[in-house]
Amino acid sequence: MTEVNEFLKLKSVDAQHNTITAYARDLQDFLGYFSVRGKEDLALLSEDELVEYIEWSCERLSGISLCRRVSVLKSFYAFLQKEGSVTVSPMAEIHGKNIEKKAPDILSESEIQKILAIPDEGGAKGIRNRAMLEFLYATGMRISEMIALNLEDLDLEAGIVTCGEKRRLRTIALYPKVLGEINLFLEFSRPVFCRNEEERALFINAGGERITRQGIWKILRTCAEEAGIDRNISPHTFRHSFAAHLLEKGASMKKVSEILGNTDGSTIKVYVKKMKTKAVDDVIALHPRAKG
Repeated sequence: MTEVNEFLKLKSVDAQHNTITAYARDLQDFLGYFSVRGKEDLALLSEDELVEYIEWSCERLSGISLCRRVSVLKSFYAFLQKEGSVTVSPMAEIHGKNIEKKAPDILSESEIQKILAIPDEGGAKGIRNRAMLEFLYATGMRISEMIALNLEDLDLEAGIVTCGEKRRLRTIALYPKVLGEINLFLEFSRPVFCRNEEERALFINAGGERITRQGIWKILRTCAEEAGIDRNISPHTFRHSFAAHLLEKGASMKKVSEILGNTDGSTIKVYVKKMKTKAVDDVIALHPRAKG
């Protein structure tokens, strides 16, 4: 908190009062987000964690506010770097110039099915890739949560997985299809990649190490391209689609919010708004009187 105050004091020399107030509000939100997750030392946050926070912010802020928040964080970490608190800024490769506030991009059920059918289960990589993508859609997890999973977080007999930060752990039930894919991965694929018996990461790369965010993005985008889906897809798209599809099938907003780990429910309202907009568009497109 001292570093935040020093940063705001430095900025106040050149900026107007309203600007500093906005900066303080952005940084307070930033501090609060990581505080409830048990992460008080901002200098220890990784690029992946900051990307996760910005994705979370994207669902709550206007385009202008989001760009300002990214700019403030870049400036704040540049300040920490200058002060010697961090060696390399985790915000260095994160850019907000072209960020726009938009409704969550949601894939249709048929698009999801096409993507999930792409990985070839004839080899270790195909088995792993299908298991990961099926798992991502089955749980609606944040990509950082999925990457952080260890073997002991999975209870195949009970058909559940536990994820999240220590203070906000949640349990998600797994349907038979994904349990089958995970079992196949653990039996035939993971042993091929594993180089160290002490490695506890659930999903690992070909080198036997915990798979990265970039690795999963690459797999997902390759599968989407091969499935003929020409859209800008990310792991977060699967999270959006998971939530929207459950709501469409009649799941309650409260239940979906619990599964996603969203305590304030604000993200769910975004999905519901998008679904209502789609329903209106469908009526306009299909109603016999709509075309004049």
